[in-house]
Amino acid sequence: MEKDPKTWSRALFQTGRCCDAIENGFSESFNAVIVDARKNPIMTMLEELRLYVMDKIYNMKLKGQQWGNHIFPEIRDKFEVRGATDAYELDLERKTCSCRLWQLNRYGCAHSIASISFLNRYVEAYVDKNFSTPIFRKAYNYRIAPMNSGDMWPETNYTPPLPPINRRMPGRPATKRKKSTIENTGTHKVSKAGKKIRCSICKEIGHNKATFPQRRPQTLNVKKQKKQKFCVKQNAGQGSISEPQQHEEVEMTPI
Repeated sequence: MEKDPKTWSRALFQTGRCCDAIENGFSESFNAVIVDARKNPIMTMLEELRLYVMDKIYNMKLKGQQWGNHIFPEIRDKFEVRGATDAYELDLERKTCSCRLWQLNRYGCAHSIASISFLNRYVEAYVDKNFSTPIFRKAYNYRIAPMNSGDMWPETNYTPPLPPINRRMPGRPATKRKKSTIENTGTHKVSKAGKKIRCSICKEIGHNKATFPQRRPQTLNVKKQKKQKFCVKQNAGQGSISEPQQHEEVEMTPI
């Protein structure tokens, strides 16, 4: 309750705003577009933003010209819409419902749609005029005039804009928007369950180099046996295959 409930509680929202939610999706979308422009100096950044807005207005103006005009007829009806356990008073003429959702978003609620469908009328005829094509065209009726590049601008006596103080923030600088906790991050991790580990020293399966000293005696015996077999083969080449020659024991240290 330290925050003003009018800024976050839907029950206290002002009607006639054509919006029933508080979100920063519009600013986040715009911020994602200018992510590269933000890295430039302020004059270059503003120039790129001007070009982007100019192109955006032109494209939206062409899009609005492809739509037809919508006519909003005169409406005179009142209903009491009942559900399983509740009931709401609805006025189609004033476009109001006691649930207040229609007054907030200005394009209707579930109770208004049920009443309009009961009369076999078009739902679009009850949408607020702010969502109509003429209002959309009016929003993009202006234009941003073209201009010359910076080297052709006239000189002034004003103080030139200085770059901001370079302050390095802790951690790696972020260039992407922060995702919500309900968004899918898209990460995928492969499980290592059932995978056999191999020692990087003796190349045996079942242990790693961290537990290799515990298996050192067994490994040394195997290497001694290999050394003894090698001596037998050499003696066999000289014509003696009765018994392997005796050799001095040599201490072997794993690397």
